[in-house]
Amino acid sequence: MGLARWISQFLATVAIVMLAAGCGSAASSLASASTGAPASRSPVEMAGFADATCEAGAELGLAWGNPDANIKSAVWTSFEGAIERGDAALLESSSAEVLGHIASARSALARGAGWAPGAPANAELDAVLVALKTQVTTVRDAHGDRTVATAAAATMAGVWPRWLKYIGLVLALGKDNPGALRNC
Repeated sequence: MGLARWISQFLATVAIVMLAAGCGSAASSLASASTGAPASRSPVEMAGFADATCEAGAELGLAWGNPDANIKSAVWTSFEGAIERGDAALLESSSAEVLGHIASARSALARGAGWAPGAPANAELDAVLVALKTQVTTVRDAHGDRTVATAAAATMAGVWPRWLKYIGLVLALGKDNPGALRNC
């Protein structure tokens, strides 16, 4: 599955099935050795979790764009254009901006991970963001080499099972907690 379709499904899901549910609060950590996400140390209520998840979705949209409308973000368009034209300066600046949005998305997820029922979903989405970060840094570090870019995109496609798990967890949270869905 292509990156555009994958991200399109992500944004559609975030808009339709906002993670927000449950009672009380619990401390949990999104950090793990595999993702390196910052740890959330304080308990987060359902609303804080939902806000953090909305922020993460918005940052991913800024990094990539709005696939539902078939519109890529300006920075993603610049990133792809830099690869096509072999423009090293543009590749560096656009990848830095994309990576900044990914870092912001991951930071938001870490804040929301303190709500125990949503922490597993956040961990799956974080793994997806880590893979996107890896794709961008791999291409940047290879100076936009098209063969490397193609291989990095193929590797990114391998994250699909984590994405599907995230979707399942989101849907389960919404189903188990009527009234907990909201649009961002």
